[in-house]
Amino acid sequence: MCSAPVVLLAFSFLAFMLPELQGVDQARATLLARSESAEPDEETLAAISAELGLDDPVHIRYWDYLIDVSTGDFGESNVSRSPVAPQVWRATVVSGTIVAGAIGAAVLIASVLGVVAASNENRWPDRVITGVSRVLVAVPVHVLTPVLVYVVALRLDLVPTSGWGGPEYAVLPVLALAIGPTALFSQVVRCEMLDTLEQPYIRTAMAKGLRRRQVIWIHAARVSLVGVLTLGSLFIAGLLGGAVIAEVILGVPGLGRLLHTAVTTSDVPMFQGGLLVAVTIGIAIGLLSDGVSALFSPPERDR
Repeated sequence: MCSAPVVLLAFSFLAFMLPELQGVDQARATLLARSESAEPDEETLAAISAELGLDDPVHIRYWDYLIDVSTGDFGESNVSRSPVAPQVWRATVVSGTIVAGAIGAAVLIASVLGVVAASNENRWPDRVITGVSRVLVAVPVHVLTPVLVYVVALRLDLVPTSGWGGPEYAVLPVLALAIGPTALFSQVVRCEMLDTLEQPYIRTAMAKGLRRRQVIWIHAARVSLVGVLTLGSLFIAGLLGGAVIAEVILGVPGLGRLLHTAVTTSDVPMFQGGLLVAVTIGIAIGLLSDGVSALFSPPERDR
């Protein structure tokens, strides 16, 4: 937990230095982003460099960047010439809704499937859940998303094919991002459950006369959730990568699509702002997951 500020500071420096590390001429990229037909003459480039403060030493520019970022000022977009922060926040709310829905659905469904599979080890429910999970975990988002559009939106006509609006628009992106983690998490829960059911305190609970169903769903399942909750937090970064693909395909104005658009249009301030917000959210969720895992972990005396 104490290292979180250090990690965030390191990522802020990486985001700040990204154009230099990639060899991007920020003045030229800014000019081309504002007007593709503009001639990049030296006088214009010098004016843009002065406007962006590119002539100052790196440490001074980074310090000014930190001061601005700490107040929520990510600068202006190279393309729209409008403040970056409001656009990043709007996109973050959209992506946050999708990712939270996907992680929540994945953990909930996978927990049930994993417990069912473990409590029916080597019987047909276990074989079906394990077999389907192994197939779905290998299907990438860029393949799964068009399939979902075709089946759920076009063939069954249950939800819109693209865009963003009411709750029905969140169904496809949430499904696209949730299916893979659900398949993986269900196997994690299954393995954790099988190990938990062999623990002495579980056998003691059964020996005391508690019903098997009560022991499985209340005592063993609670312990088995710790691993999948921790793993779920690690999937945030992966889901953001998948969100880029899903949001672009489905026309969802989220953070993933914003970062994709920023890269394709050379909008450096927009990309820096979006990347920094994404990393900050990932760190915060990791800390929250540690707290939740500690809450669900049984005291040592119960073991």
